[in-house]
Amino acid sequence: MEARLRGGYKFQEIITDTLATTMDFYDADSALVTSVDPDLMTAKPEFETHREGFLPVCGTAPMDLNEYPEILTAVRMVSKDNLAIPYTDVSRLLKEGSKESLRMEQIGIHSIMAVLYNKRNAGFAVVINPRNYIKHPEHNSLLQVLSYVSVAEINEMNLMNCQKGSFSEEGELAQGYSGNAG
Repeated sequence: MEARLRGGYKFQEIITDTLATTMDFYDADSALVTSVDPDLMTAKPEFETHREGFLPVCGTAPMDLNEYPEILTAVRMVSKDNLAIPYTDVSRLLKEGSKESLRMEQIGIHSIMAVLYNKRNAGFAVVINPRNYIKHPEHNSLLQVLSYVSVAEINEMNLMNCQKGSFSEEGELAQGYSGNAG
């Protein structure tokens, strides 16, 4: 995988391939990277790969964490202590019949593994319904490595997009200035 992904500016391809490799390694239904903004109280899916027939977990709109207090509490706890979430049965994490529990059931989420990232932005790399490498907490180490790859590519892609916008604005300003001069 490393040789396939090395170099170049195919950020989305690298991220998608990394998530697909993660999903395959853990024999999971989905792998995703989501950013979390604790000030705005939102979680925003950045990228997701899922098996055919499994619905996307997050969609594309940011999730208001105030609407999901149990998830917000878990995010705060994990973020504060910089923890990884080893294989976890969702039914043990959420109260039965809660809004969060019903939503997870509706989507088909039974278990998760997640690692926190915090480099330029913060969030989680997550696998949904993993079936392999789930018996010991240290089995999320590949998820940690692959989250680093995904997040590094997301940060690089965002930086490149900002630079493109900056160069475009500078070009427009220069054109406007020279056009007004004469």
